[in-house]
Amino acid sequence: MTKYDVDKEQEWLFTFGYGQPNQNTFVRIWGTFESAREEMFRRYGDKWAFQYPSSEEKELKRNFITELKV
Repeated sequence: MTKYDVDKEQEWLFTFGYGQPNQNTFVRIWGTFESAREEMFRRYGDKWAFQYPSSEEKELKRNFITELKV
């Protein structure tokens, strides 16, 4: 599945893809891997791209992906 600790509650980052509303941005959601995904689907449906642990934030910003302030 993933190399990250999926059962630990932590901050997860979700990105939006090209052509989607909010493209080139990410949002933060706290929870386990699955509970954070469920919340992301509740908020945005399937209009998002990828899920990352917060430890990947620097890499996202290095690629010009900025935080969506909601």
